[in-house]
Amino acid sequence: MNVLENIENDKYENTMGWHYDGPKEAQMEHRQQYRLEDARLRNQFQADLEEEFGTGGEDWRQQIFDYAWSEGHSEGYRRVYYVYEEIASL
Repeated sequence: MNVLENIENDKYENTMGWHYDGPKEAQMEHRQQYRLEDARLRNQFQADLEEEFGTGGEDWRQQIFDYAWSEGHSEGYRRVYYVYEEIASL
């Protein structure tokens, strides 16, 4: 599958849910686990982009992803993909 298909199939979707009912300590632990899962999914997304566009071995790959993320993440993974695609093709 390519990255767009993965986005469509919610591969990068955190299914844990942010809200958790329970004692405060359990809520804090749940939110920490949620953040860790978010980071794992974001790293997987980045690795998949690098593989798809052949930028994995480049020194500037992190800069490409950081820029694409900052420009597009508020609109979702699909927008990040298109920004990344545009920059990687230069």
